[in-house]
Amino acid sequence: MTPIPILYEDAEALVIDKPGGLPLDHPRAGGPALADRLNELRLGFQRRPVPVHRLDTDTSGCLLLARNPKALKRFSAAFEERRVGKRYLGILAGIPAEGEGVIELALAKISSAEAGWRMIAARKGKPALTPATPAT
Repeated sequence: MTPIPILYEDAEALVIDKPGGLPLDHPRAGGPALADRLNELRLGFQRRPVPVHRLDTDTSGCLLLARNPKALKRFSAAFEERRVGKRYLGILAGIPAEGEGVIELALAKISSAEAGWRMIAARKGKPALTPATPAT
């Protein structure tokens, strides 16, 4: 089993690099989940760390885990109050006409055996809005 990379650790928080393809909770169809790996992320603490937010199964990246109930409450409040910034990196098919700007589209997730999953513009998709400033 591949170890889960730890990006940051202190007495209240653990930030891991969640691999793409690993769901947080057990899928209905069965299979591995991050929930199965939380004991190994205790790192000497009595309690298992608890995910503060969610990342889709197919999304890799930084996942904040709280190491105690008070930290979980405080971190969760920061997410709910939108005091936490998030940044996503997308892979595009093609080159955008403009160097920067705002994109507002309805997006839907599709999947095929040949190409895997991807997001497409779709009328019945979920609304999505990029920030007005480019990522640095």
